[in-house]
Amino acid sequence: MADGLKIPDEQIEKLMNEYKVYINKIINHTYRRAEPEMKDELCQVGMIGLMKSIEHFDLNQNVQFSTYAVP
Repeated sequence: MADGLKIPDEQIEKLMNEYKVYINKIINHTYRRAEPEMKDELCQVGMIGLMKSIEHFDLNQNVQFSTYAVP
């Protein structure tokens, strides 16, 4: 299987910063009463998931990243 067209390196940091906002919104909405330490851990897990999404995203599929990455 050939590798698809990947997201350019210069856009990865921008995506990470942009979607970190969404990760925190989801955490704060879903786990309103959670301890800050738990929210930090959930943010780390969310960022790992985001990194994996960026790594596996294929620009040739004609799908926007926001559709692909957001649950």
